[in-house]
Amino acid sequence: MKRKLLFSALGLISASALLAQDIVSYDFEDGQMPANFIMHDEDGRAADANVNFVNDAWVAYELAAGKGAVSTSWYNPPGTSDDWMVISNIDL
Repeated sequence: MKRKLLFSALGLISASALLAQDIVSYDFEDGQMPANFIMHDEDGRAADANVNFVNDAWVAYELAAGKGAVSTSWYNPPGTSDDWMVISNIDL
């Protein structure tokens, strides 16, 4: 009985590992936002001089942990941020 349980448990672990896969993955390594991303700058605010590299609703940027997408809510004059990044449909 113990062997059957062990083999059953290993089978479930193997099956779940096969099912675990990336559904969506985007790469910002080239320093560009993916072409199928749509940016919405609904607030129209200008970024503070300390973060003026954010010249769109979202931008590709290299951080200490790697490259990714960043947005800001540090504005001059201060105000509420309303910036969106929308990706295209995802087939599941």
